[in-house]
Amino acid sequence: MPAGDCGVDVARTVQQALLALGMQLPQLDFDDPLDDDTQRTIAQYRVSRDLPGGQIIDGYLIRRLDLELSFLEGACSAELADILPNDRHLMRLDPYLAAVTARRLDLPHFDTGMLEKLRRDMELSNRLCLRLSLDLGSKIAQWFAEDIAEPKIFSDFVKVDGPANGVFLDISKSFAPYRSFIVTHNQSNFALEKLLEIAGRSRPDILSHRPPDFSWYEIKPMSASGIKDSLDKMVKLLAIYLPLPYRPGRRYNPTRRIEIDTFFAKTGERITVFLEVERTAPGLIFWALCLEGDVIEYFNRFKIVAGLLQILLALCLLLPVEGVAAGIAAEAATVIRLIAAAAGLTLVVLHRQQ
Repeated sequence: MPAGDCGVDVARTVQQALLALGMQLPQLDFDDPLDDDTQRTIAQYRVSRDLPGGQIIDGYLIRRLDLELSFLEGACSAELADILPNDRHLMRLDPYLAAVTARRLDLPHFDTGMLEKLRRDMELSNRLCLRLSLDLGSKIAQWFAEDIAEPKIFSDFVKVDGPANGVFLDISKSFAPYRSFIVTHNQSNFALEKLLEIAGRSRPDILSHRPPDFSWYEIKPMSASGIKDSLDKMVKLLAIYLPLPYRPGRRYNPTRRIEIDTFFAKTGERITVFLEVERTAPGLIFWALCLEGDVIEYFNRFKIVAGLLQILLALCLLLPVEGVAAGIAAEAATVIRLIAAAAGLTLVVLHRQQ
């Protein structure tokens, strides 16, 4: 049926799926789940996947969304075994997870074959983006998000959208800075008791109080779970801020490429690691881990699984961190080594750029 004729729950579910698969809804109207932006994105997705029809929600669309989402959630099935080796869309969604899934499905020579297929699809053959798959576990996801991705995006926000005066950045693990920010900037209009009640509930990653800009932003990894968590958080924040002026932000457009570091393998390959960051919907900022340089040569030599684990291990061990962050990085390094050992992989040491 036409997207505009679907119920609210169906439209919300389709929106969530589209965002999880990397589609953009930059003008999303949170009060209207059947808005023009959603319908245009449905049409774009259908064209990209060679599905018949236009701005409609039908069995073809639902089946394809289900297939891609189940893949991202780690499913292994006979259908995937048949489709995965020749489906470039699935491979590009998460090359690491595609390689792991292929190992579980006993698809021989998949790594090299996948990279060659992706080489033909990529605009440049020396660049590849990966999601931090659920398969890597929560420790690695927590470490990378809290100690690498979010601080980099906070710095970019201050650089792109002005000085930090009037801006709350959720750097602390405590509610205290957030409560202080809410009370300081709203006490003239609301009773202290009401402000403390609001400030004791869920908080965003970024909150801006710079008239006429009153906005919030949530930062999450570009993954099925990250999208779901961000949309769940969005619903909470919309309700929490109902008496206050803050709304999903549309002003901050993050720098698309935020560089992290460059590493070298002993065999000579150079890999630059960076974040690809997008505001794919109002208030929702997503990032993916991207690699550039001798990417095809590197992964052809070490294969996808070992190659990514080596890069993550180098980030754990070689990036300067202190205090609590150092402990989290050490725990993540231990998890990476355990994953490699369980897969029967030997990791080589990468060196940081001098």
